[in-house]
Amino acid sequence: MTRPGHLFVYGTLMTGHCRWPILEPFVEGGEQGAVRSTVTGRLYDTGLDYPAARFDHPGLIHGEAFELRSARVDEALSVIDRVEGGVEGAYHRIQAQTSSSLPVWAYQFGGSTEGLVDLNGRWTGV
Repeated sequence: MTRPGHLFVYGTLMTGHCRWPILEPFVEGGEQGAVRSTVTGRLYDTGLDYPAARFDHPGLIHGEAFELRSARVDEALSVIDRVEGGVEGAYHRIQAQTSSSLPVWAYQFGGSTEGLVDLNGRWTGV
């Protein structure tokens, strides 16, 4: 798979949500650069005001894909890695592909999903 220049988000990093201001400086076109997208996987409610995605589970996750500014891709990924990995073992970056075959980076939940509520692919936020 080609090294992605896009990031797929499905929770607090989406436009209008609490962590969007962290991502916004790194994306082409700002909020208007959001492309509604889906990626194979399952989305769960953590009960902690943010969702958990598992891209190795069947289903579809609805979210947004953003083109990262080419000169800032590494910086963007470094910042988001710290944000998403802030809780030990919580999330790690993987390569995925949207339903339209766009290669993307995405953050997968590293914990157990046992007992978590399935969100049917959509997180609506808090």
